[in-house]
Amino acid sequence: MATDYLSEARTALEEQLKALRDQEGRLERALAELGGTAPARRGPGRPRGSRNAPGASKTGPRRRRRRGGT
Repeated sequence: MATDYLSEARTALEEQLKALRDQEGRLERALAELGGTAPARRGPGRPRGSRNAPGASKTGPRRRRRRGGT
């Protein structure tokens, strides 16, 4: 009895997810037809703005100091 409920709930969730994906595709196509661009999907890697600022002076790699101790 519990497995029937779980399988029905899972099926309902999968159907909702499929409907949402279909709706997302329709909305992106409609936006593209209106002249806007669909948001570009960023791939894995560094986040936006994490690279060096343009025109930053490059002084070369910094050298580390030796640590004192015995």
